[in-house]
Amino acid sequence: MRDSQSVFAAAKSATMQVVQAEPLNAGAPLDELVNAYIQPNSQFFVRTHGTVPTLDPETTSITIHGLIAEPWSISVGEIKQQLPYVEQVATLQCAGNRRQEMHAYKAIYGELPWGANGLSTARWGGAPLRALLEHCAIQPAAKHLLGLSYDQVERHGQTFGYGGSIPLNEPMIEHALLAYTMNGEALPALHGGPLRLLIPGIVGARSIKWLRSLEFSAEPSHNYFQRRAYRLAQSSEPEAWHKAPMLHELPVNAVVCQPAPDQTLATGVITLAGYAITGGQALIERVEISLDQGQHWQTANLIDEPKLGCWSRWQADLELVAGEYECWVRATDTLGQQQPDQPAWNVKGYHHNAIQRLHLTVR
Repeated sequence: MRDSQSVFAAAKSATMQVVQAEPLNAGAPLDELVNAYIQPNSQFFVRTHGTVPTLDPETTSITIHGLIAEPWSISVGEIKQQLPYVEQVATLQCAGNRRQEMHAYKAIYGELPWGANGLSTARWGGAPLRALLEHCAIQPAAKHLLGLSYDQVERHGQTFGYGGSIPLNEPMIEHALLAYTMNGEALPALHGGPLRLLIPGIVGARSIKWLRSLEFSAEPSHNYFQRRAYRLAQSSEPEAWHKAPMLHELPVNAVVCQPAPDQTLATGVITLAGYAITGGQALIERVEISLDQGQHWQTANLIDEPKLGCWSRWQADLELVAGEYECWVRATDTLGQQQPDQPAWNVKGYHHNAIQRLHLTVR
């Protein structure tokens, strides 16, 4: 095992903003984030819960077991040799993205203070998950696919591997990868190398890094990160946690990345730039800007063609005279899902997607 900070120092841009030093969590500055549709590996956001495993890029194996005819294993090298290779662009997003804004609405304790930079986009390569599933004689009772990581995480006095699950009837499984390349390079250890799950459109917590095993089960994973963390609980009471929904699809969201919130702007045409994203099988349909608290909306230009499981950057030109403005931004997707006016507050600060409000000073 390696500490994530030493791996980070060797692999990441000096401008990355560290949210937590160990285990490492970091993201690119917002104004840099939207300069490119695909982020280089050195600027891709980092979300870790424990140590970074040291694993052989060829001989490391994953075990497939549970409700199938018989358990078996396959190495990363065998996956490369025996299963087809495909590439696709996809955005991964942390469940805590925009948590600082939710905290400003109502306090959130004991969680990482993520801004709106807890996401990134890359070109991923690997074997389609479906190709591996076709080699499994799955029993009818199997309803969920459980993943487990080689990493080591400590919670409440116990040490275990990170884990999570997705329903087997999840449509985005058809787009999921057993990824072993990232932007044309071998998948870096910091991002799950030598092998990770990649499930576009679903919260990043389910795209398990350093993949150790896949299990077919009648129930969702009993791992801490499926049953306890990553749930939308409204209080810390045990009953509230038990009833709270587990995180799954990403919510529709839009964020302003440029200009910076505290920047004083010159009168005239001001360009706003940012990103929008949604989850599941939806696509971003439009992004809108309002300067009168939602009475009137101006449609922004989408720079990138909306694609399944990917963000779209947007831009809007506003002609402003001197004054103070409250700028609202919201996104709508092709399923009619639109950002709400107010946050859906929860104990962990997950899935914040309320209309973003930005104060603009024009002189």
